[in-house]
Amino acid sequence: MTKIEKNCNVLTQSLLQRPVQSRGLRPEMKLLALVVLFKVDPEASESLLSLAAQCNSSPPHVTVWDNSPESCSIAARQWLDRTFASYDYHHCPENRPLARIYNDVIDAWIKQRPGDFSHLLLLDQDSILEPSFLSVVTEAVKDHPDVGLFLPLVKSSGHIVSPAHLFYFKGFYWNHPTLGPIRLRFKTAINSGMIIASHYLLEKFPGYPDTLAFYGTDDWFCEQYAVDEKIACVFESTIQHNVSTFNKEDVEIKLWRHREIVRAARVLNSHGVFRRYGCFLYTSLTCARMALRFRDLRFLSC
Repeated sequence: MTKIEKNCNVLTQSLLQRPVQSRGLRPEMKLLALVVLFKVDPEASESLLSLAAQCNSSPPHVTVWDNSPESCSIAARQWLDRTFASYDYHHCPENRPLARIYNDVIDAWIKQRPGDFSHLLLLDQDSILEPSFLSVVTEAVKDHPDVGLFLPLVKSSGHIVSPAHLFYFKGFYWNHPTLGPIRLRFKTAINSGMIIASHYLLEKFPGYPDTLAFYGTDDWFCEQYAVDEKIACVFESTIQHNVSTFNKEDVEIKLWRHREIVRAARVLNSHGVFRRYGCFLYTSLTCARMALRFRDLRFLSC
């Protein structure tokens, strides 16, 4: 069992020492699951608990990336030891942006070790997977081996929040689920629950841009994938996920999220006259609406 704890500034060479296996025809899904934590112990993460409770599926290798100020406790590491047959733990007190985390993990585990893993699963800390999640997506991968992106249905407060429609800077939730292969143009999905094929990451994926931090990485990925591959597959499994839009939060947290979302939207729509100015107008109106809603002029300064 791999057990690594290190400063996030250096990926140690031990990450690169597992034997490389030929991908071949990919008869089985060999899954790498990345779970990003922030101020939550591993044994309290709904995503890790859900992974531990999967039925009738091959266990994934789990990479726990902990962005918390303090490393997890000894008891938490012991829980990881007992729970996962294969895992590694990384503590990153600087709270590294998601775009850099994803790039580092893709580089260390996928690009430098082709053949070890056929797919990468991305998870936030608070996603609740159905016990059959991995077995269902395994069958979907067998049915559609050439597809590079597999998406579950993600629900929050009764709404289907992923996949969703996204027309550049304006999004709409799905009213009804669409299962099976879909064209991803003008659609998006949240990071948590995405399963990305290694062959796409190795052959076409350019890497997440450094201009994005915590928000916008999912929208950027889906737009890039729609250009490169076009077809994704929505499989019949539902994740319950905590989406901040439906949460009551302190106004300071709402303000931070609002500024990050607006900044990400403007980065994503910075090319093309229509997209750039249309997005600026739309986000400016959003800033005004938020300022009125919270009666706080700071929401205007974006």
